[in-house]
Amino acid sequence: GTSWFAMPDGREAALPQIAENQRGTLDSLQLESAVTETGRNLKIYLPNGYAESSGRYPVAYINWGDEVLAKADVTNMLDRMTGTQIDPLIVVFIPLVPGRRGELLGPNAEKYSQMVAEEVVSLIDKTYRTIPESDARLIVGQGDAAHSAFYTAFKFPGVFGNVASQSMMALTRHENELREIIKASNVSNMRVYMDWGNYDMRSTVEGWDMRTACTDLAEFLKSRGYSVNTQTVNDGYSWLSWRNRTAQLLATFFPKK
Repeated sequence: GTSWFAMPDGREAALPQIAENQRGTLDSLQLESAVTETGRNLKIYLPNGYAESSGRYPVAYINWGDEVLAKADVTNMLDRMTGTQIDPLIVVFIPLVPGRRGELLGPNAEKYSQMVAEEVVSLIDKTYRTIPESDARLIVGQGDAAHSAFYTAFKFPGVFGNVASQSMMALTRHENELREIIKASNVSNMRVYMDWGNYDMRSTVEGWDMRTACTDLAEFLKSRGYSVNTQTVNDGYSWLSWRNRTAQLLATFFPKK
């Protein structure tokens, strides 16, 4: 993880909020999933001006969306960076179901990914003015959720044309699983972004290292002809680290035109 040192009167670094009339809005949409047999409340960020426009927008789908909203200050970042670094886009925050084990890594991972690819995307396309094409869809994850993002993108080809990870948590069996799915996939034009920290988690006793796993996966993807944008930073495994790079991640796929 990451260690932080602060003085008693120190303040957490944060982007100041912009004027209310320049902010986007956060909508709610209930999904009743037949695949996972669960209900969950999706949160959808709509960019400033969405209601007044008739245009269509690209969409970023973020796994573990409840944690991202709580800890990454992402709506404030979207308000400030839209129109300066990134094009206006819709962002869907997909929450996990409390107490439901292994939705990102584990026994319910495949059903979770199927739900995202088949049910969440369909519901969003029906409800909002999206660009309903794979090139205009991005799926994102941090930590365990990063593995899920890649799993979904390659297991269900044709839905997502873009995938991004921050500090992917993938032990050897998860790495091998992803490689087999990527090999079996007929996806040819996936664009990939991966970042990780020099201080991400590892265990010399157990023989695993997230940094090595991310590097190896990036090289594997490149060897198969995929466009892979990578970044290694002097940071660690935490929301405080990841949120510093969210704008850059989104700008990789949807830069301001």
